[in-house]
Amino acid sequence: MDKYTNMNITEVIKRKILMDNQFSLGLAKRLDVRQETLLKAARQAGTNKLLVLFPAVQFYQENGFTHTEIFANKTTDNEY
Repeated sequence: MDKYTNMNITEVIKRKILMDNQFSLGLAKRLDVRQETLLKAARQAGTNKLLVLFPAVQFYQENGFTHTEIFANKTTDNEY
């Protein structure tokens, strides 16, 4: 089981996926999914665990995001 599956992604990462075509395309390639699938996952990130898979986390880190920029505090960051 992936160690990140119990965590949620921050709004920063969700926005980056939704607003930056090159970023979301690169992430889709890394995860071997269609870009539209990835965009859908970002829109429903609270219930979709695609964005917290280990290859996705590696991709975020390779693109300069820190652990605290990637993972949301479940009680504050993810309420929307």
